[in-house]
Amino acid sequence: MDSLNREIFFRYAVLFFLNILFFSDFFSSVFVFLFVKLLSYFFSFFFSLQTVNSLFFVEGTFTVVEIAKECVAPFAYLFLSFFFLSLPLRFFNSLKLLVYSLVFFTFFNFLRIAFLSFLLLEGMVNLFHQVHSFFYYFFTCFFLLGLCFFFYKGFKISGIPFYDDFTTLSRQILKERK
Repeated sequence: MDSLNREIFFRYAVLFFLNILFFSDFFSSVFVFLFVKLLSYFFSFFFSLQTVNSLFFVEGTFTVVEIAKECVAPFAYLFLSFFFLSLPLRFFNSLKLLVYSLVFFTFFNFLRIAFLSFLLLEGMVNLFHQVHSFFYYFFTCFFLLGLCFFFYKGFKISGIPFYDDFTTLSRQILKERK
């Protein structure tokens, strides 16, 4: 196995394991736990809160906010993993871009969840539903695509995800048959 095949193998092996990780309940549980802890610390400056598992209770009111595992957006993390690990780059360059994009998206995701939670904690339920729908159906999709294009153009990547790896391996197999 030459070095190029090894690079491709490592990228797709990591992608396979990240696929398993992002769909696992462990990943969702850890991320929900971390988000709840960060949000409860953040909101403690504004509200008197109690947290139980993934629920926020505002003391003195009947307001409850739940951070569900879908709020963490595991599919977005999976999409970013597929995109960045399928780029025809060296393994560590792909991994570096993936880590940058995941950190950037996690920061955005925290701000999104904090904003939506703040709307609920302030009792703006109708506005919450409208903004949540906008984030869910439009903004997150365009944000993820924009993030991919930003890194793609910003790091001057010229290859096509999956396709370049496929053609490289196909050429190598055909060459070995001759």
